[in-house]
Amino acid sequence: GLIFAWYFKKERLEKTNNIIFPEKIPTTYSEKSFSKPPNFMLKLFGVSPSKQAALTYFMQICLVGLLIIGVFSRNLHVILNAILALFITFIPALMKKRFDLNLMPSLVLWITLAVFLDAIGTTFGFYETIDRWDNLTHAVSGSVVAAAGYVIVRVIDIYDNEVHLPPRLMFIFIFLFILAVGVIWEILEYVTDVFAIWVGIDVFLVQYGIHDTMGDMFFNLVGAFVVATWGTLYLNKISFKIVEALQQRKLDK
Repeated sequence: GLIFAWYFKKERLEKTNNIIFPEKIPTTYSEKSFSKPPNFMLKLFGVSPSKQAALTYFMQICLVGLLIIGVFSRNLHVILNAILALFITFIPALMKKRFDLNLMPSLVLWITLAVFLDAIGTTFGFYETIDRWDNLTHAVSGSVVAAAGYVIVRVIDIYDNEVHLPPRLMFIFIFLFILAVGVIWEILEYVTDVFAIWVGIDVFLVQYGIHDTMGDMFFNLVGAFVVATWGTLYLNKISFKIVEALQQRKLDK
């Protein structure tokens, strides 16, 4: 939708310069409203920020251990999985450096947990030995991907005065976004399976069949529902902070 809007706007501007676009009402927010997650989330987990940070560091150390295991066992799949997982866990640190954005320890823990569950499941074969492990990882990772999609589009919505997405549309968008990413992931699994069989190497992303695919998509939606229902309050703060950083960088130039 954004690509089509950009294309048609460009076409109209090339034909005439007399078009006047209505200005979008500036978006404002209260720092107090978006400074922390909903209270029920804090009561539900009941873990102090220091303990959350400690859990994050512990999982990062474990991922380094998985990387070492992969190197010594010469398992390329484990090595690549551990490297990718470690990179994702350092994205919050990169955001802090680039945008001066301090993410809450709970959010960093959430991101780290998603990749950690997938990494240990791959390394120790939990996907084959534990029935619901695949469902668990897809629900958690689906919620992280849905959150990322929400933040990206919300930043565009706030930053560009010619783009406006109502809250109800954003709710629907989160589900459409996670469905699209899920479809791309399943296609990637299929392509890597075919490629691995063709070149005669171990399969990287195992495709178990239609029931596995539908189960993955369903639990992706479960994660997206959690984000769409309760997670957007805190994600709004992140979106505004990124917009502020982008605007500041634009002024500095």
